[in-house]
Amino acid sequence: MDKDEAAFLRQFPKTEDNQTAKQLGELAASQLGIAVTGRTEDSRPISESQQKAYQEIREELANYLTVQGQNATSSFDKVPPRLRDYLEKNADKITAIRTLLLNNEVPSWGTDISWISEGNTSSYRLPSYLGSVNLQRLFAVDMLYKQEQGKTEEVQETLEASWKLGQSLKNNPFLIGQLGGIISTRTYLGIIWKLDGLPSVWQQRLLEHDHRQSMLQTLTGESLSFRAYYRWLMNQPATALEDSKEEIGEDFVNLYLALGWSEWSESLRKNFSRWEMIATYQGKADMYKALAQENVCTWNFNNWRSTTEPIYGPLLEQSRFLSGAWERAGKLMVELELTQKILQIKEMGANARNLPNVQSAICPNAQWTYEFDNRPGGSSIALTPLPRWAARVQPRLPLIYNW
Repeated sequence: MDKDEAAFLRQFPKTEDNQTAKQLGELAASQLGIAVTGRTEDSRPISESQQKAYQEIREELANYLTVQGQNATSSFDKVPPRLRDYLEKNADKITAIRTLLLNNEVPSWGTDISWISEGNTSSYRLPSYLGSVNLQRLFAVDMLYKQEQGKTEEVQETLEASWKLGQSLKNNPFLIGQLGGIISTRTYLGIIWKLDGLPSVWQQRLLEHDHRQSMLQTLTGESLSFRAYYRWLMNQPATALEDSKEEIGEDFVNLYLALGWSEWSESLRKNFSRWEMIATYQGKADMYKALAQENVCTWNFNNWRSTTEPIYGPLLEQSRFLSGAWERAGKLMVELELTQKILQIKEMGANARNLPNVQSAICPNAQWTYEFDNRPGGSSIALTPLPRWAARVQPRLPLIYNW
């Protein structure tokens, strides 16, 4: 555990926002009323009028992008009037942010996870990356609006800026950062399907980063952060446990109380916590190693639980949300792979009819299958067999494309 913790802390030393992140935070807050990161230490002045203006379109914007993303073709509905009005009123501000991202390095948000080794859970406050997602949504709808107007160069510049913003979260050590990165990537991914004439570099770029691996890396950090709670617990009086349900979980607290925690001696409490800490961490680490070998296209939590519960017991249920985060990362990788194939089809034009079926690099035992028809919309590419989860009605991209 000590070695794992030291390695994780070396990988994610304390950092500050780089210059791009600082300028982006200031611009987005003052010009659009969007706090790109929601950390307690951020104190940038925010435009309340602009914040209100964005909130008034936020729901319609999210719904519009969801509908366009679920359309398995290159077509899209016209941008609604209220969203068009917002984009026109804020065109100069969005352009300024786009220019900042285009002309500078990728934003890098400051992180500090030293509290893990210190066991000071009170200093840990989860950052929020919802503002980054909100900015991505503005970029996405702006691309579609510019596509309507035939402004191809501006569309591609906005996509480049959107991609650079998404890069800022790809190796984030926080689970909330990884989940924000998945939403951010999926936002511009649904728009790429609608764009024509993208440079070939996008076909390579889409699969450069494996979100499954960065998620598993983050889950290691989540396991280590749980160790910090045990460390904190070992230094607290017995009476402090009942007041700690929010920090360490109600089920965990109730179990300890049922075992007679309040009557134990201090040395017994410390030893018990130490061994629980070791067992919990080792169990989680083993689970994540096993998860890394799974195929996301066939993986199912209930089936996985039936075969692994005898080994991991209640830890498995406690980790359900975390294993679900790995599943989200895997689903995104499948969507990225399909988008790569779509860009290849668009680049090849009529020659795409010569493309052979090809095995998926993400899902073993599945392949991308082409069907060709001369009628408009008659040709398609789809993953076969389709994963069970692909049939559910959810705000994710379909695993089929028609042209």
